[in-house]
Amino acid sequence: MITLVIKKVFNAIRWVLILVSGLLLIGIMSCVVLAVLDSVIFRHGFFWTEELARILFIWFSMIAPTIMAINETQFKVTFFFDRLFKGRGRLVASSIIHLMMIIILSQYMIYGIGLASLVSVQLLPSIRVGNMAFMHSALPIGMGLLVFVNSLLLVVKVIRLITNRISDETEAEKGEGVVQDGF
Repeated sequence: MITLVIKKVFNAIRWVLILVSGLLLIGIMSCVVLAVLDSVIFRHGFFWTEELARILFIWFSMIAPTIMAINETQFKVTFFFDRLFKGRGRLVASSIIHLMMIIILSQYMIYGIGLASLVSVQLLPSIRVGNMAFMHSALPIGMGLLVFVNSLLLVVKVIRLITNRISDETEAEKGEGVVQDGF
């Protein structure tokens, strides 16, 4: 029951993040194309395109990993993991990894909050509108999303351990919700 609710939450978060990531990529591409057109054709000197593209890229790089975490398709070194752990042991090891990720990402989130508040009085260099806290707040927000997702994944794995629903395949390996060979 609770895993079904978590799966619905994951689907909702996934689609919102895919939409936001797509919009950020469109914004990055638009800024870069405008900067190139400006230097070749217009020669107007749009000073803000490079900085806006950088800010959007920072936000994209902090938000997009959450999609991979939901799908459990983030980069993994599985050579030893798959050979050492089977069944219940794999589930326990995976739960420990999620717990360690929560601890590490929480530290990054706390550091990001401090950094964003530290630079909140500085203006963005070339745009001179808004402050640097907008750019630096991507770190605590992105890490907070990852902490939330890893916490839900940990809950699912602990429930599977308690209820003895041990499976060698994860959702990503079964292909549920993951586009495989999408190129």
